[in-house]
Amino acid sequence: MTIQIAEIIAFVIILILMWCPVGKVVGWLVKSSSKIKERDRDAFEDIGIIGGDSGGKWIGFMERALIFTVLFWGEEKGYMIITGWLAFKVASKWAAWQHIVRVPESMEGFPQRDWLRARWAWGSYQFTRFIVGTAANIVAGFFGAGVGKIIVEVLIKNCPSIR
Repeated sequence: MTIQIAEIIAFVIILILMWCPVGKVVGWLVKSSSKIKERDRDAFEDIGIIGGDSGGKWIGFMERALIFTVLFWGEEKGYMIITGWLAFKVASKWAAWQHIVRVPESMEGFPQRDWLRARWAWGSYQFTRFIVGTAANIVAGFFGAGVGKIIVEVLIKNCPSIR
């Protein structure tokens, strides 16, 4: 076994382990801090702006994988790649929030004051999910790279055939 094979083994193990836990933790953190009331949640689900899978799980996984990959393989300009990704993410989210995602100014069946509070809660929920998710992905990427490098060191120490 070569060092490259040990690195590939560690890389695949960590990548698989990064799939599930982060998304569940982020979901729990965001939901526990959300101020969206059940009635408001029902209204937002009715008009299709919360609930379902918008691809966020895949984007989160790809973000973790990007950060992990860049740090694990020791890319010299890795921090520039990560910074570029984060800048792209903020710019695209900014544009989406300003030009694409529009919450109606009012909704039938809701008093204006209640709807305003619901809109604020939804905006807060979306922002929290964005920030907490991004931070969790960064931490997971760094953690995964560190653990991956430890796995490679352990394989090298315990497998004399690795050169």
